[in-house]
Amino acid sequence: MNPRLRSALLLLVTLCIGMVLGALIHSSISGQRMNKGMRFVRTEENFVTSYVEAIEPNNDQQAAEIRKVLLVTAPQVISLIRENHTEVRKSLDEMRVQLEPLLDEEQLERLDMRFARRRNRGPEKE
Repeated sequence: MNPRLRSALLLLVTLCIGMVLGALIHSSISGQRMNKGMRFVRTEENFVTSYVEAIEPNNDQQAAEIRKVLLVTAPQVISLIRENHTEVRKSLDEMRVQLEPLLDEEQLERLDMRFARRRNRGPEKE
């Protein structure tokens, strides 16, 4: 094999390996970030824990005081998020009803698949 072809082939293989590794690392990081971001919605304790971790209290006394404030706030925030989610779902359901006469079967199926994916990751899941 001539040296120029061998070098080009080696460069191409290296590029492909780099692209695959980059994609794997990106998807791993994105998935972790998404899971951490949605974790606070599920329970009051996870809401509190996520904020305590973000604040990084200086000592146990400060952590206890922070937790008191967060425990009072958590139910309100989770309630608002769920109410908001319910309102969004109602609006999307109304939108689907309005779109139905405008779309063909294939388009309706794609729209329904999108709604199904959205419902599977909604904050009301526990």
